[in-house]
Amino acid sequence: MEMKHLRELLSIIDDAATIAEQHDPNLEQSRRFRAGLEDISSVHRELYDQKRCDAKQLTITSFFKRSNLIETDGEPQPSTSKHAGIIIVSRQS
Repeated sequence: MEMKHLRELLSIIDDAATIAEQHDPNLEQSRRFRAGLEDISSVHRELYDQKRCDAKQLTITSFFKRSNLIETDGEPQPSTSKHAGIIIVSRQS
């Protein structure tokens, strides 16, 4: 089952338990209802938690591309930057 569907299923189960707690005047009954839902859905909760752990966070270096620049004969190449040739000079007082 996909993460999206597991998340939706677990959300529906939690919503059902919350509705019972809010509208059932018998607190013990609504508590048992929630406990039963949590027990029944524990397999799906474990699967969701496992899938969440398996979805590893990418490192920042995975977003960098390798440059395929070809080395030239040592001659300087013109810049393609629109700011090429601008020199910033800082003045000290």
